[in-house]
Amino acid sequence: MVTMITLHLLAEENFEQAIALLKINSELSRKAHGFISRDIFFSTKDRLKGYSVTTWQTREDCDNFA
Repeated sequence: MVTMITLHLLAEENFEQAIALLKINSELSRKAHGFISRDIFFSTKDRLKGYSVTTWQTREDCDNFA
């Protein structure tokens, strides 16, 4: 099992578009081979800073999705 933690730094002028892309990417990853889970967290103090935590069965599954 492999877990990837990704930092997301969003620009205010593209905030809505960035959130939409994160949602689309989450839906796509759920359908990918080896996907286990994905959670997205945003700071309560800075809405432009967040993390996604995605877990895959293998490193190969993770690399194939990226």
